[in-house]
This record gives sequence, structure tokens and C-alpha cells, in this order.
Amino acid sequence: MEQVIFGGTTNGKLDSTATEYNSIMGAYGWNSTLFDAQKLISTSGKIKNMRIELLDAPGAGTSYTITLMLNGAPTALTVEIADTATSGTLVDEVDVVAGDTVSLRCIPTGTPTARRAWWSFIFEGSTANESLIMGGTHAATLSTAAARYVRVMNMGPHVSVTENEMRQVCPTAGTIKNFYVELTEDPGNNGAYKFTLRKGGVSQTLTVTITDPATTGNDTSNEVAVVAGDILTMIVEPIDSPSATPKVRWGMTFVADTDGESIILGGSDNDLHPTNTEYTGIIGRWVWNVSEAYYPTMGQACILKKLYVLLSAAPGADKDYDFTVRIGDPLADSNIVVNIGDAATTGNSGALEDTMSDDDLIMLKVVPTDTPTVVDAYWGLVSYVAPPVAPTPVVDGDLIGIPIIRKS
Repeated sequence: MEQVIFGGTTNGKLDSTATEYNSIMGAYGWNSTLFDAQKLISTSGKIKNMRIELLDAPGAGTSYTITLMLNGAPTALTVEIADTATSGTLVDEVDVVAGDTVSLRCIPTGTPTARRAWWSFIFEGSTANESLIMGGTHAATLSTAAARYVRVMNMGPHVSVTENEMRQVCPTAGTIKNFYVELTEDPGNNGAYKFTLRKGGVSQTLTVTITDPATTGNDTSNEVAVVAGDILTMIVEPIDSPSATPKVRWGMTFVADTDGESIILGGSDNDLHPTNTEYTGIIGRWVWNVSEAYYPTMGQACILKKLYVLLSAAPGADKDYDFTVRIGDPLADSNIVVNIGDAATTGNSGALEDTMSDDDLIMLKVVPTDTPTVVDAYWGLVSYVAPPVAPTPVVDGDLIGIPIIRKS
């Protein structure tokens, strides 16, 4: 099946002189450190259909060259945007296997004007129903002394002692498996770090322990069944007093019950405003902002549906929050809306859905009514790309032939 990989950021412009890196999924800020941008592949397939868009042109005689990196090396998926151009596309494909790392590299030429960028790819899994979940702590490090929690789909430097701040909501039924983890350095002191997927605040069987002197590990034996509305987090536990505080990246495989469905997971521990309309990024974690110029990401043609939202507390009597997915270029309200009011803390969009086109942007909007209680919000959304229709097989007994055209 095909999965749309949404990417891009307005949180930091492309550098005019320095080579920098970013995550292909979600994104944070452009960074000179490759590891912070790399994400782990958890199942085999192809990455293809590279699409890049800048907020404005680089300028005459200058350019930006953006390249998909595989295991730290450039691939044939590379796009140059030069002079007055603001976008570029490439339909080539790159094979990937479990354990590979992927990232984006941007090289400026001729001191172009610093611009913001968005991007998108398609991941085509070798196995039906499979798509990628990617995450990492970016610049944040682990603790040698106590457990920490992270979001399952995470792109920025967010690690917390509080599990509820790291929640995300699974928007559809399936299975999570193929858990791959990599550290920037070994745990040290003969210690270890243990990574475990949690569902509803309970540790599951999908777990990876990395013990000094190793820096990588995986669990390809266990899997966790999920249904729409399940709350997902990940716990990271130090074992036997490790001495190092590494950064980490990971990847998992989502196997959808419905072929063609992949999941977008998001959430923010940044409080919703009780009176202002606000916007945030749809994937990973961003803060809420009164301007929608911040945090949109870019996608490709798909159907968006099944928005599930969880609040940290109820809005209060006769008060509510309305969540709407914004899509398009320019952005506009979609049909996908969730209302959570009164004593409720959860809601979903039911059968509502909308269509996204190539190069459309996407983000999430929230509108409070009657000054609701200040809360945090966590969510999940489905991106659906219809699988190709298999040809009808010819079996013994079928009649086949070639039509005869008679001339008069």
C-alpha cells in the first residue's frame, strides 16, 4: 500500500550558506547534526514521489538542492529549486529495508534568500497494509536516573516525566510491530535502556532493550493490536545505572486492518486558549498559535478521515472546543470536524472525510466556545490511499479471445 509522508516546517528557514538536515516525516527545525534528522525504517518498501515547495523563490543565480539521504548517503531523490522557481518534483524511487535511516539534506548555492520549506513523499510498502511510524528525541537526551515518556510519532525534542503529556490517539484498528531503536552512543557502565510501547497507560509486549556496549536493538517478534480511540505512549527506562545520556530515534510498522489506511499521530502539552482560535501542526508535537502561518505540513493526494481527539479534562458545562482539519493551498476548513463539550473528554469525526490534493498543506484548528476550561489536546487522523485493484486472474475454463473487426 501507499502511505503519504507529510513534512515541512515554518519553524526555521533554510540556511543561506550551511548544509543542514531535517526529518522526512513531520519535521522540526533545520539542523547541522545529521543524527537529529534521521529516522528509522521498520519494514521494506520504496520511498518515491518527492515533492518540495518553498514559501518564495531563492533568488536570481542561487538555488537550494534538497536530497533524500539513505544511511547518511545521498540518493537519486534530489530536487534543485533555483532562481525564480518555488517548487520541484521527482517521481524516482529508492528501495529501503528495515533498519535503514532516512533524512533530508539541504545544500544552498550562491547564498540564496533564506526561505521556509515544505515537502512530501510516498512510502510504498512491500507488504500489503503496512506503513511507517517514525520518531526521535531530536536534541533531547535520556535520563540515567528515572523513566521518561515520549510520543510514539515524535519529531522534536520532547521528553517528559509525565506520561499524560505524551499521549496520542490511534484513529483506526490495526497492529503495531517491527520496533527498531538506535542511540547516539551506548548506555555505558554495563547499563541499558528499555523502550516499551504503552496502550492506555499499560506496558505492552512490544519492547526493545539496548545494553552496553550496543547502540541498536529491535523487536520483530511481538505485536500489539490497537483499535480506534486507543491511547498510545512510549516509556523509556534506564536499567542498571547507565552512565550515558544519548539521543534516540526509532521506527515501528503499522499494519492497518483496512488496506490503504495509515495513521497520523499528534498532540501537544501546550494549553489550549479559552477564548482565541488557534492552530497547530497535525503530526508530532507543536505549540498552539493564533497565526496559521506557523506549523503547516505538506501532503499528496489522499483521503483524510477518522479524526480522534482526547482532552486532558472536560471543557465544562455548556462550553466546548471545536477541532477542524484545515487543508489546501491556501488553507481552508475541511469537512473533518470534532466537537467536545460539557463533561466529555473525547470525540471523533465519525464518517466525515475530505480529499487532499498534491502539494496541499494541512494543519489543525481549534475554536473555543464560552470560555471552556484550559486543557491540553491529543489526537490521531487517518490518511487513506486506495490500493490498486488487482487484475482478475484467468483460470481453467475461462473463455478468452481477440475481437474480430469486419470490414464492409
